[in-house]
Amino acid sequence: MDLIRIEATEASPFILLDPAGKVEVKGRSIPEDASAFFFPIHDWLEQYTKHPAAKTTFLFYLEYINSISQKMLIDIFLRAKELKDAGKDLEIFWYYDEEDEEMYEEGNIFRQKLGLPIQLLIKQ
Repeated sequence: MDLIRIEATEASPFILLDPAGKVEVKGRSIPEDASAFFFPIHDWLEQYTKHPAAKTTFLFYLEYINSISQKMLIDIFLRAKELKDAGKDLEIFWYYDEEDEEMYEEGNIFRQKLGLPIQLLIKQ
């Protein structure tokens, strides 16, 4: 598998997909065509879950996400859940600004609804 790095724009987040076991999403996620933006990410994760690294770390540093991006993130979390359910070593970190209650709630909702070990952490 190849390492994929997608630079952020004003409407889409920075993405890092590292086959060594790191998935990072950082920035704002309000792409005009979220399905097209997230398709290669979902495709990569589908392949990755077949042959994951010994440990996988998901890092989310999101400032804002629209409703369609929420749905796309659920698909990412479902891939993480596949790893967890298969007994793989998994860490998920959801970073938010201390004053940003909305992003804290987003992470908490994902954690509760999907039953994932998402650690909610204040950005330093």
